[in-house]
Amino acid sequence: MRRITLILTAILFATNTMAQNSNEATSPVIQIGDNDSVSSENGALAVMLNGYRFTIASKSTTKSDETSRTITKEAGSTKRKRAHFGIAGISAPYFNHVALIELGRNMLINNQFNGYTSEQQELLSFTNYKSVICTTNIFTLNAPLTRNNSLVFTAALGFTNENYTFRNNVTVDYIDQRFEPILLSSDVKKSKMRLTYLHIPMLLDWNIDKNFFLSVGATIDILIDSALKYKHPKVKLNNNLPLNPIQIGITGRIGWKRLYAFVNYSPMNIYQSSSNVRSYRLSTGAGFWF
Repeated sequence: MRRITLILTAILFATNTMAQNSNEATSPVIQIGDNDSVSSENGALAVMLNGYRFTIASKSTTKSDETSRTITKEAGSTKRKRAHFGIAGISAPYFNHVALIELGRNMLINNQFNGYTSEQQELLSFTNYKSVICTTNIFTLNAPLTRNNSLVFTAALGFTNENYTFRNNVTVDYIDQRFEPILLSSDVKKSKMRLTYLHIPMLLDWNIDKNFFLSVGATIDILIDSALKYKHPKVKLNNNLPLNPIQIGITGRIGWKRLYAFVNYSPMNIYQSSSNVRSYRLSTGAGFWF
């Protein structure tokens, strides 16, 4: 009876010792008799009675749990990124096709002057080859739609400056809902209309391979400044021209690596309908990364 009591006491003691030292490989052996002992080996409680070994309890291994956590961690590290943000081209991925700088020519096409003489129409016209556009895309967002990045939604936020140079040595005024050309002296040069828009392109990019791509999409341009300017001397006039504050257009581009050609067109009249003049914005050019 005494031996049984000692064995039970030893078992309780050993169990408590194992709970306190569960992270150790082995625990001390508790000797009861010549052939009796209680020990803990690798989390298993073993009792020796008269030369026979009995396993009382065992601790489940955590190897499988550790393996599962390792696999989960590795899977998380290779998880596909849903969106990529860039500032001035920094941190933008290779499949971003909205360049920091775009340069090109802009023009007003399909001009219609209702109620104006042919001479007035000539004076109010712009020359296309001297009209330039410069766009700076500051913020970019790229969201892959496929795992191999073959289709990507791209959006950007930036500014567009458009300069429309008059064909003749004139500037204009807007009086009583009519454009009135104003003749300038012969020493005046580069009379133009300058427009500044907040520029928001939204594109669907098709990456045919890692280098070649095609893009189509829409643009939203919000007018934030307009001015009439000419040089010698340099003069900036208060621009009261009736311009539409928002322009919505379409865009397309084709490119190779970090260079692409673009075409932008807006089917919306650049002027308000009250002016009885209709003109539509068209621009072509190239975008590139430094």
